[in-house]
Amino acid sequence: MSGGKISGIVPIYPNGTNSTLFTSCCHVAILGNQIKCPRCMNLVIGYDIEETWKRDKYRWAKATEHWRR
Repeated sequence: MSGGKISGIVPIYPNGTNSTLFTSCCHVAILGNQIKCPRCMNLVIGYDIEETWKRDKYRWAKATEHWRR
């Protein structure tokens, strides 16, 4: 792990067409079953959530937390 940092998820904007989640450290796509950034190997938020669907839901919520709902 690089420096022991926990990376976030890049915000997704509601007017965009892409729902892929990207890491804030390297801006590479990350899947729900991955707990580390594929490039730099930093842990990514939600790494400690065991169930993949719950990790996906948490990361999606973080990526869209700035949306007006």
